Amino acid sequence: MMYEDFAKNIFKILLEDCKIRLDNNSRLIAQYHNQIEQLKLNAQELTQESQLISERISTLKSIIKPSNNDSD
Repeated sequence: MMYEDFAKNIFKILLEDCKIRLDNNSRLIAQYHNQIEQLKLNAQELTQESQLISERISTLKSIIKPSNNDSD
C-alpha cells in the first residue's frame, strides 16, 4: 500500500508538471503567433515601401535621361 501511495504521488507530480508545461507552451505559441502576425505586417509595409522607392527611381531615371541626351 505504501508503494501504491508513493506511485500515485509521483503520478500527481508528473501530471501537474505536464499541465504547467502545456500552459507554458500554449502561452508561447500565442506569443509566437502574435509575433508572426506583426512580422507579416512589417513585411507588407516594407514591400509597399520598396515598390514606392522603385517607382521613384524609375521616375527619376526618366527625368535624368533626357537631360543627359541634351548635354551630348
